[in-house]
Amino acid sequence: MRKIFPTLLIVSFFCLQLQAQIGKCKGKYLGNIIAYSIPSNYTTLWNQVTSENGSKWGSVEGTKGTYDFSNSDLAYNWAKNNGGLFKYHNLMWGGQTPGWVASATSADLQVSVQNYVKAVANHYGTGLNLIDVLNEPVNTAIAANLKAALTAGYQADPANANDLNNTYGWAIWPFQLARKYIPNATLLVNEYNIEMNWNNCRAGYITLINAIKNAPNLTDGKKNLIDGVGLQCHGINSLTAANFQACIDEIWTKTGLPVHITEFDITADPNEATQTTQYTNLITVAWNHPHVAGITLWGYIQGSTWVSGNGTLGPGGTDTGLEYSASYTANPLGDRPAMTWLKTYFASLASLSCCPAPSPFANCNNGVSPTVSMTAPANHSSYVAPATIALTATAADADGTVTKVEFHNGTTVLGTVTASPYTFSWKNVAAGTYIITAVATDNSGNITTSAADTIKVNVAQAAYGGTPWPIPGTIQFENYDVGGNGYAYNDYTSGNTGGATFRTDEDVDIENCTDTSGVYDVGYATAGEWLDYTVKVATAGKYNLVLRVACNGDGRTVSLQAKGVSIANALAIPNTAGWQTWTNVTVNNVSLDSGVQVIRITIGASDYVNLNYMTFSMIPQSVSLKTGWNVIGCPLDGNISLQSALSSIWTNVTTVKNLDSFYSTANAAALNSLKTVEWGVGYYVKVTAPCVLDWIAR
Repeated sequence: MRKIFPTLLIVSFFCLQLQAQIGKCKGKYLGNIIAYSIPSNYTTLWNQVTSENGSKWGSVEGTKGTYDFSNSDLAYNWAKNNGGLFKYHNLMWGGQTPGWVASATSADLQVSVQNYVKAVANHYGTGLNLIDVLNEPVNTAIAANLKAALTAGYQADPANANDLNNTYGWAIWPFQLARKYIPNATLLVNEYNIEMNWNNCRAGYITLINAIKNAPNLTDGKKNLIDGVGLQCHGINSLTAANFQACIDEIWTKTGLPVHITEFDITADPNEATQTTQYTNLITVAWNHPHVAGITLWGYIQGSTWVSGNGTLGPGGTDTGLEYSASYTANPLGDRPAMTWLKTYFASLASLSCCPAPSPFANCNNGVSPTVSMTAPANHSSYVAPATIALTATAADADGTVTKVEFHNGTTVLGTVTASPYTFSWKNVAAGTYIITAVATDNSGNITTSAADTIKVNVAQAAYGGTPWPIPGTIQFENYDVGGNGYAYNDYTSGNTGGATFRTDEDVDIENCTDTSGVYDVGYATAGEWLDYTVKVATAGKYNLVLRVACNGDGRTVSLQAKGVSIANALAIPNTAGWQTWTNVTVNNVSLDSGVQVIRITIGASDYVNLNYMTFSMIPQSVSLKTGWNVIGCPLDGNISLQSALSSIWTNVTTVKNLDSFYSTANAAALNSLKTVEWGVGYYVKVTAPCVLDWIAR
């Protein structure tokens, strides 16, 4: 509520009607306020209650450390005794704080705010259903010292250590405290003017809401601080149904949170016909909207509402009442036309057979949880990083609605979808194995988790003709061609193409070339053919080459070339009948240039030769260093990071320099100008102990 006008509601028994509550059994809640007494016909009309002023911090803790909930309890006890829904309004509002707050220190306020929230939790226990945690955070200024204290409280909590400078820390912290101490309540934010979007306040409201939504709770870090968005709906005499619908749609679309109409009222200004028309237009929009949880009207008896209008009783009054004053002798507590329409409209709505207790999105839920299943992504075991993966789920709820489907990687929420089709695009996925589930939540809070799906994302691997695999490493095959018989079999990942033998198994990762079993083949040729493997040598130098070959036939030989230059000619394979495995065939001290090149294996006189694997290992170029200063020259091609190039001695290095750059372990990183070494350049290196430098970039 924007302003406070303490009033005394007159209890009268004139014209009592024996009737059911207007919103009973209709699937949401339709409530009103109680000020300092309960109107005689309140129970016959409303099924939800908000204390107009009794629950506000300024009312509860007028004396620091002393809590008076008596006026708030008036509304709470009515709800408890009449099957109604109680909303606590509110925990934090810049417009009504205790007087002592103005002179309190930041440290005192941080403690007091926490104590107040704990006092509310202790007083009401599990009886708290709905809470306006933060009231009018956009349009009502909050005292500077209080805002600073809330910000400091936010920054002091370890849960917020990674986002200390969040502009909305002051707004987030009250929600964090409420979720911590009152974990099962529905937590709302509440604001006026959003419907009319005066001063473009809607955008700021949405931004603040999403900041709260994206912040962690203090217990387990989950992002579940806020459950709904309050729209007060004051001053809406000129608001159109279309614009009201658009406002609710925008709130839902941009926050994914249900909307609660929290303080709805319309003046009979200039007349009752205008009031009736606006009730007809706007209540219909709100009640029929699938994402509106319920409606609270802000007063209903003429002369006892916060907008008193011209003070005239009866039809000529320009106040917000829906019933005439008990003092209006011509028709005490009689219905205004807007109230007549309200009763008629709700009577025309179908009632739920089970007539559930009033609550947000009330339904005949018998505890049936939603169903959810996840469609295994295409190629779910063979993605290549960085991957984009479409996660898709099907969800339904037999006795309610599905409010959201979250996609989880283990316990991490990857994304949330609030409407069908439940599809989420997971982007820039790194290499690894992921266990993915879909988690559906219905409007009663029931949760169901789908069966898990394992998704594998492989290390990035170029297609044939792309960037080959670098060596040194383990298995280094990017692709192979078979030549010599008039055929070319390109790109080994294509499977059994053109008659080339290529077998895979779940236990063998051919794509990453990790087959070292001697059972599965990564290359096949017969006599007179050859196998070409495209590789990329990261660093020129001397290498040892190891092959494993299985073959069948007599007089078998294998020759190797790199860039057309012979590496080894006619390596003889032992002459043994039948399939034999020629293991760990080593060709030592092979000179390889840097860059892309083809390693060709030519098959001599033989029936069949299967190459099972081939590895390269670089022969280190070693330099022995003494304690203190040493002069070295870099034999590595290109520019290599300093730590990578000197990795074999890095724990001993204190200083490295050349003619124009300098590195020291004693410096802050920003002060070191020497970051890389390059081929052909000399360096001074100071080490703390004798060590051996092998020039292999790691």
